[in-house]
Amino acid sequence: MKRILLILVFFSFFHFNNIPAQSNTSINIYSRYYYLCKIWGYLKYFHSEVSRGVHDWDEILINTIDEVKKCITDDEFNNAILDLFSKIGETLEPTTPQIIIAESLRYNLSTDWFYDPLISNSIRAQMEKVRDRFRPRNNYYVGQAFANGNPTFNNDKKFYEYGSDEYPEENKRLLALFRYWNIINYFYPYKNIIDQNWDSTLAEFIPKVVEAADVKSYHTVFLMLSTRLNDSHGFTTSQTINYNIFGAYYLPLELKFIENQTIIIKDYSKNVNINSGDVIRSINSKSIESIRDSLRTVTIGSNEPTINRNINSYILRGTSTICSLELENDKGKKNISVRRVSSAEYNALRTNNTPIWNTIYQRGIKFGYVDMGRLENTQIDKMFQDLWGTDALIFDIRNYPKGTMWSMIRYLYYSPINIAKFTVPDITYPGTLKWTSATIGTGDFTRTYEKDIYILFDETTQSQAEYTIMGFEQHPNAVKIGSQTAGADGNVSYIYLPGGIATVFTGLGVFYPDGKPTQRIGIVPDINVIPTIQGIREGRDEVLETAINLKKSKPIDASKGFYVTNFPNPFSKETKFECQVIEKGIVSIEIFDILGRCVKKLYNSETEAGRYYFVWNGDNNFNDKVSSGAYLVVMSDGKNQTIRKVILLR
Repeated sequence: MKRILLILVFFSFFHFNNIPAQSNTSINIYSRYYYLCKIWGYLKYFHSEVSRGVHDWDEILINTIDEVKKCITDDEFNNAILDLFSKIGETLEPTTPQIIIAESLRYNLSTDWFYDPLISNSIRAQMEKVRDRFRPRNNYYVGQAFANGNPTFNNDKKFYEYGSDEYPEENKRLLALFRYWNIINYFYPYKNIIDQNWDSTLAEFIPKVVEAADVKSYHTVFLMLSTRLNDSHGFTTSQTINYNIFGAYYLPLELKFIENQTIIIKDYSKNVNINSGDVIRSINSKSIESIRDSLRTVTIGSNEPTINRNINSYILRGTSTICSLELENDKGKKNISVRRVSSAEYNALRTNNTPIWNTIYQRGIKFGYVDMGRLENTQIDKMFQDLWGTDALIFDIRNYPKGTMWSMIRYLYYSPINIAKFTVPDITYPGTLKWTSATIGTGDFTRTYEKDIYILFDETTQSQAEYTIMGFEQHPNAVKIGSQTAGADGNVSYIYLPGGIATVFTGLGVFYPDGKPTQRIGIVPDINVIPTIQGIREGRDEVLETAINLKKSKPIDASKGFYVTNFPNPFSKETKFECQVIEKGIVSIEIFDILGRCVKKLYNSETEAGRYYFVWNGDNNFNDKVSSGAYLVVMSDGKNQTIRKVILLR
């Protein structure tokens, strides 16, 4: 069935592109390129003599493409492939038994295509021999950034000097596609959750690469290809992309996509004609909707908020310095001229000189606020010293932290914590993965901040920022506030391609300790808050306000107010909740998992004012035994709400 579907993919795709029939038809040559790509890539990573790096495997491909172009019949194509085998000789015979890998860790490895009709019995036999004789081994073309780290591909030839783009001839353009496709095919830990079948993507992009008419269209093809990963890490860069496609000049603005509108959040040039909350209607007389639509085809992202975030960044850029904007706000429309600036000027304008941490006083409550994007490791001790006496800490992670979370663990917990599990691409066995985990935290754990902490985030929160939240959110009194993050965690791997292109993908799979995924999903807030256009126009930070108001709803003297607490926390089997109700009313107590799903309604009834106790048994109180992890207990009486984070450890 898979072979039939694949053939249908080819015929449907090429039919809709109206490729004319020829003696050696485009359909035939493209389908042959498809199988050449897969055979060449499989041998690169599985044939003992190719994987040793003793052959110039790229040059052999370039020459083989020339031979394939001459083929009129399928038999001639298969003979050209057999000649490829003759250049490398026999693969080594094994001296050890085959390794058994669980199906759940080998979803990047399939050899079903060996049996597709275009592949002859002779080639199939050669491929089966390579498969059956393969044993895990080091590979010249694949390295590792660190022990149990993301894969590296530094021994692939770049075919260019850094910073000098070129328009490669067709064979090298195909080499670029074949290299990229095979690396993702065998080493991308999230290939199983991308939207489009990866084989179909290869079939789609072979004609695009062949027909790319110049350097700009060639580089654009790889921008489009990278979007197919559904990966917020999948950035693709080159001189052509940076200067000729997106442009090296920037509007001195910060944008956000709110309520389906492109909104100006900040004007760094302090133009009197621009206000926060202005809606962009057009740029250089082109509607903002059409601009967004055109940019979407080349914009990466694991999820919709991040795609819109990246589109916003590209909207700012251009190849010319003068730009006309049509803006609209509650006072009407206006047309203005704005000067784009260089990247250096843009970064200088965005320099933030406010305190990295400070205190915020609201109705007798003292908050400690920390800008995690600017906090340095050398400042951690001083920051905690200054903010230790606060009633709550607010960690703003709507930014990219400087690797500080590792050193902050000892101030937030009584001992090191298990922060995550990882799927690591096995560089000795391409197409398979292995599990590892991370326990972090060192130093003196005798001083622990036990009061509330609030974690702020949004679609700008990506990678290490998301990992930082995973470290903080296990705190018993942590509450996550904001909106869906970028959904791309894990160290990145680079691929270098002919023509001056460098591209990136997420090289490690990151999961919560209980196995819950993070890629594409991102970090799920406990309280979802998305800024509004009205809030922007009023100069309000609605995410920060939510944290402050949440704490303000909890009286300082908890013994006389509305609250829920529990002991022990963390707990391994059951924990006892103590609840204080202020006045008679319908009281509900619900337990939510980290994805925001209600897993248990612990209590829901009319209740007199007073103190009550409930027991949550993680084994018996649920239809299905719940897994280890962080849970959120929400208590409400219709007027007040209080939230408690609890940790279940098995």
